[in-house]
Amino acid sequence: MIGSAIAIYLLVLGAAGLRHQDLEAYLAAARDIWHGAPLYATFLHHPFPDPTLRPAFIYPPAFALLIAPLGLLPDAVASAIWLLIGQASLIGALALIVRWQKPPSWAVTALILATLTFYPLWIDVLQGQANLPVLLLVTAGVAGVARGRPRYGAALGIAAALKLTPLVLLVWLLLDRRLRAAGWMLGAFATVCGLGALFRFNDTVVFFGQVLPALAPGTAFYANQSLSGALDRVSSANPYTQPWIDVPWAFLLPSSGVGPRRRLFAADPTAVVGHLAAPSRHPPAGDLGECDRPRRTRLAGHPHHCAGRRAGRLQRALPLSGRAGLWPGGFPQCADP
Repeated sequence: MIGSAIAIYLLVLGAAGLRHQDLEAYLAAARDIWHGAPLYATFLHHPFPDPTLRPAFIYPPAFALLIAPLGLLPDAVASAIWLLIGQASLIGALALIVRWQKPPSWAVTALILATLTFYPLWIDVLQGQANLPVLLLVTAGVAGVARGRPRYGAALGIAAALKLTPLVLLVWLLLDRRLRAAGWMLGAFATVCGLGALFRFNDTVVFFGQVLPALAPGTAFYANQSLSGALDRVSSANPYTQPWIDVPWAFLLPSSGVGPRRRLFAADPTAVVGHLAAPSRHPPAGDLGECDRPRRTRLAGHPHHCAGRRAGRLQRALPLSGRAGLWPGGFPQCADP
C-alpha cells in the first residue's frame, strides 16, 4: 500500500513540473526586494474580484525577504530548489512525528498513506505553495512544546510571522497555561515581523492595513480546504457552489460569522464574467506569466482563476483519483484568450 501511495504522489510531483503558479508570485516578490519595488502593487491593482485568488504576493514582507535569494536565480532553478525545500520539509515533519511520538508500525503506515493521498497536499505541490515549510515549523513547535520544551514555541512564532494562520496556536498555549512557550512564540513572532518592518516598513504597513483586511473574508473556491472555506461553500452566496442557506436548519449555524455571509460577487454570474473581460485600469506590475490573468472559463457561470489549467495536469495524471467528487464535471479549465 505504501508503494502505491508513493507512486500516486510521484505522479502528482510529475504533474506539477517546474512551473508553479504560487511560486511565480513569490519570485516576483523576491525580485521586487532586490529592485526596491512595492511588494503588493499587483495584489492591490488586480481586477479579479476574489482577493484570495489573485495571482499576486499575499504573505508578510518577512517571507519575501526570506526567499529573496531565489529571485536571483533562473525560474527553472528556483522552482527545482523550491520543490526540494517543500519535499524535504514534508519528510522532516513526518520524521519528527515518528521520532518523538514513536507510534507503532501500523500507525506509521497509516500516517504515510494518509499524508501521500491527502488531496490538499496535492494542490499544495501542484501550485508550489509555502505550506510545507510552515508545516515543518509548526510540527517542531507543537511536538517540542508538548514534550515540555518551551523554547520550541519560537518555531511557532516564526511560522506565524511567515504565514499568520499559526497564530491560532497561541490560544492553545494560553488555555493550557504554557506561558513560557507562549512568550517564546510571541517573541519570535515580534522579532521576525520587526525585521520585515526594518527592511520594508512601507510594505509592512500596506500588508496589515490593506492586504490582510482584503484576505480576511476568505473564499469558497473549491481548492480552499480549510474549515472556513467549507463553511463558505455551504452557507454563503458565492459563484462556486450552491449554498445551503435556504434549508430549514440554517438558523442553527452560529451567528459569529458562520451563518449566511454577505455577497462577495454579483448575484448574476454573467456580471462577474463581464467584469473579468473588461480591461483593467491598473495592469499588474510585472510579468506573472501568460495564464495569470483571470479569463472566461468553460464552466458556465463560474469565474475561476487560471489555476484550473494547472489543476488540469493533475486531472490528466490521475484519471482514477475520484476527481468527479472534487468538482462537478472535473477541474475547471481556462479558455483560450
